[in-house]
Amino acid sequence: MLDAFKKMRTGGGKPAQEQADELEALINTSREERGALSAMLTQIEVHAKKLSQVGKSLQQVNDRATGATGKLEELSTKLSTLEARTKGFEQVEGRVRSLGDAVGQAEQTA
Repeated sequence: MLDAFKKMRTGGGKPAQEQADELEALINTSREERGALSAMLTQIEVHAKKLSQVGKSLQQVNDRATGATGKLEELSTKLSTLEARTKGFEQVEGRVRSLGDAVGQAEQTA
């Protein structure tokens, strides 16, 4: 096809030759761009596979974090219960001391 353009001679043949050269340059540029786009597409496909693996890893981390959060909440609840019991024992201890003091005074009085 380019040969047909080259053979055409209008006005001394120069304009047709220049057009053919420009067309050939455009075709070469298009081929280079196509090659570059093909390389980019290959890279995107490779990165897409890696991103898929990263996404799975992030999901596993998220699942583990959710499990850890649940366990922390459970421990927090147990700790709150333990603190409440400790306060209850402190109150009982105070009453026992008061009762012991009262018994001691009753013994002295008796």
